[in-house]
Amino acid sequence: MVAFPEEWWRDDRPLILGHRGASAVAPENTLAAFEAALSAGADGVELDVHLTADGVPVVIHNRRVDDTTEGRGYVNDLTLAEIQRLDAACRFRGVGTFAGQYIPTLEEVLRRFADRMFINIELKPQLREDKDLVGTVASLVSRLGVTERVWFSSFVPYYLHRMRRAAPAIPCGLLFTPLHVGTMWLAPFTPFEAVHPEVTAVLCPWFTRLYHRLGWRVVTWTVDDSDRIRRLTASPTDVVDAIITNDPGRVLSVLQA
Repeated sequence: MVAFPEEWWRDDRPLILGHRGASAVAPENTLAAFEAALSAGADGVELDVHLTADGVPVVIHNRRVDDTTEGRGYVNDLTLAEIQRLDAACRFRGVGTFAGQYIPTLEEVLRRFADRMFINIELKPQLREDKDLVGTVASLVSRLGVTERVWFSSFVPYYLHRMRRAAPAIPCGLLFTPLHVGTMWLAPFTPFEAVHPEVTAVLCPWFTRLYHRLGWRVVTWTVDDSDRIRRLTASPTDVVDAIITNDPGRVLSVLQA
């Protein structure tokens, strides 16, 4: 098993990671959202990657560009030039504040933020599975020399198997929800060092205790509600290791209070 660097973790509180950046206050998965997370005091960000038609890893959640831009089509079918002409802020409230935001490449984000924050890279299922998302991302992280600042996660156990071969020194996290808890049946055959459960799966501290006893870090998502924040950190011994949130500043305020 690969080890997370012990110096990453805090004794006083969980790590706070901005979900697609600080997506409550800036357009998700944009440079503005990552800057907002950093300014709010987040320890890191969680982001999503897909490959363009010309094989470039870009930071966007959905397979299609429709939900966050004025464009239409699958990321896998569009070139980087076509994607970066789109307005990544046009569907965000207060759009005028974020003029000029575009879908960034993973390389841009890593170069700009990896030395200042941890980055959890979620590997998204691809429309075109012939595209080597895992190998491309692993090569990029190695080339930029940021292997000690990132970890990978995915709902797809196969991706974690491939990533372990491509980047054997970088930790991985297995994502799951209560509706897809069957994924955990594959846990004995899947290489990972952290579980990434949806928040309702760990509101009972017993689950966090179990995962810790199995040797896994616990990184839960997406937590914005004050009551849930308190419940996740109420137990003196069974606190989650990291909280992924749309609003890092708010979570930190609740924890400090």
